[in-house]
Amino acid sequence: MSMQVAVLGAESPLGTLVVARLRAEAHRPVPLDPHDEAALRGGLVGADAVISVLAPPEDPQAPSLAEVTERVVAAMTACGVARYVGLGSAAVRWWRDEPTGRALLLPHLARLRSRSAQADLAAMTEVVSGSSLEWTLARVVRTTDRPSRGTIRSGYLGLDSVRWSMTRADLATFLVEQVTDESYLRAAPVVTN
Repeated sequence: MSMQVAVLGAESPLGTLVVARLRAEAHRPVPLDPHDEAALRGGLVGADAVISVLAPPEDPQAPSLAEVTERVVAAMTACGVARYVGLGSAAVRWWRDEPTGRALLLPHLARLRSRSAQADLAAMTEVVSGSSLEWTLARVVRTTDRPSRGTIRSGYLGLDSVRWSMTRADLATFLVEQVTDESYLRAAPVVTN
């Protein structure tokens, strides 16, 4: 079944792969600018789902990822769009993760890299998980530009056999699959190769 899918961050390297994957699956991608409220609400009319590959902004003066996501969630609710698939971070703990060494190390490493980005990703996760949407957050450790490996591992730290990195091509495939797959409905799995 062909679906109309709004894509936030469509101009990014991962976003272009998501758009291409949606087209390959016969869906209709609609790139949207989440910073333009009128365009956002207009673009959501008739949409079946939203895929967000937005990341914390590099400009400290720009609205945070959490603020932008609040705006997106409100617009989706107003337009009657229930399905949200987004990008998260494995450094943000999820209740299903076991407190393994890696699960405890990842947040510390992320804070060393960027304390503000880590806090923004955690706040965004709370916005999405606290919403009434039918959401899925794909948490990643590190993405690479290598060619697709064709293998996707998903699950939770300490419980499942997840690794450290994920190709953007395979991540795009996973995100597009989640538009119709309800296996991780209202869940935040770690996704790796």
